[in-house]
Amino acid sequence: MSSHCLQRCCKKENTVGVDSSGNHIENSEEKDGSDGSKVQPELRPLLARYWPLLVLSWCMELSLGAAISMPGPTLPYLALKVSEPIERLGFMFTGSSLTSCLAAWLTGLALARLTDSSRVKLIGLLLGNGLLVAALIATPSADSLAGLIAAQCTMGAGVAVISTVDNMLVIYLFGPILSRSLSHFLHFCVGLGGFLAPLLARPFLISMGDVDGGDVCGGSSSGICSSRNGSSVAQGVENTSSRSHTNLQPLKWSFVIVACLHGTCLCGYGLLLLINFQLKRFQVFDEMEIAPQPTDTDDGTTGTISTGAKISNRQKWTIVTLFVLFYVLHAGQESGFWSYLYSFGVCSRLCLSPDQASLLSTIFFVGYLVSRGSGVLVSRLVQPSVLLIAQLTGCLFATSLLASWGDAQAAVAYTGAGLYGLCIAMVFPTGITWLAERLDVTGALSSTW
Repeated sequence: MSSHCLQRCCKKENTVGVDSSGNHIENSEEKDGSDGSKVQPELRPLLARYWPLLVLSWCMELSLGAAISMPGPTLPYLALKVSEPIERLGFMFTGSSLTSCLAAWLTGLALARLTDSSRVKLIGLLLGNGLLVAALIATPSADSLAGLIAAQCTMGAGVAVISTVDNMLVIYLFGPILSRSLSHFLHFCVGLGGFLAPLLARPFLISMGDVDGGDVCGGSSSGICSSRNGSSVAQGVENTSSRSHTNLQPLKWSFVIVACLHGTCLCGYGLLLLINFQLKRFQVFDEMEIAPQPTDTDDGTTGTISTGAKISNRQKWTIVTLFVLFYVLHAGQESGFWSYLYSFGVCSRLCLSPDQASLLSTIFFVGYLVSRGSGVLVSRLVQPSVLLIAQLTGCLFATSLLASWGDAQAAVAYTGAGLYGLCIAMVFPTGITWLAERLDVTGALSSTW
């Protein structure tokens, strides 16, 4: 193969790809084209081939962010609807998480057995969107805690299937290097959906009227907020008895709108299945789809593309175990902010009004969105390990700030929430790209996140 041909397909130092057998392949040394330019993989032909899938993925991830975020600002109203304190509604998030773990594991097994099947990947995305449509319709319709738990378990399964397949798919199609910015953009879309969900829900929540913390917080929080607001015991009794008079019908519409978005994505993936849209594993020589061969350079020597360094099974499983533990802790922190930040403002010693609690959630998502948006560019310039260290250091500072003074000073709560959103947002996609550079994550390992 000529150096001109190599230059057209690849352009980056130490570029990692995957051969047809699933093994990583990379440039064994820095290569130069005939004009002395560096050799990097070409992104444009891949974008031209897969743009319909990318557009669908971006829309789906935006809808996914809205679906995950929607229970946060609506949580007090869901608690009012099922006549349960917010602290008991935590069981629905527990059920969702457990179901998500099981669904991610099963999806990873399916992908491992049928790694190169285009239909399996598209069917997985179709199934995930279908589960989310069902969950989004069932959540505001539930009249009991058991119904809410069942709806959120369904949502957890849908989120797991979509996250596992879609995050794996971008690496499968574009390789671990080119997929960095694309992966960050996918997660930017998730953050955008999370930011838009409270804004989408707000008109419907306003039409239902404010929910006082004394109605739904339970425990000692109700007494704290009632005394802070100058409420008497009699007024608290009156608020509790007024639950049956609150019109909660508008609660469903914000969920229905997000369900329609996922329904649109479901139709899109169904269309790709009907036309037999093909998904091909990324290779350094993607456009020609040929096996790596020796290449003649200008000085008469022969350059080769060889298999990357092997790691032992012990090293592999040590990395995977630590990675899974890391993501368990990370996901627990992040989902806590997505689900409970609004309720924290209403039920903590801050006793924020619904407007102020909405502002607290908005500040968090603004920081989150800015971070994921900048990650699209930063991920191309900074190594994943450096990004992870910087982001986790910021998370440690933000959570320390919130734990120390966040429930006593509103200004500290606003600052800490915004800073945490800014620092936590890039951890998830950066961790995926970090692992993808070391292991093939397009099979069973796709369930690790």
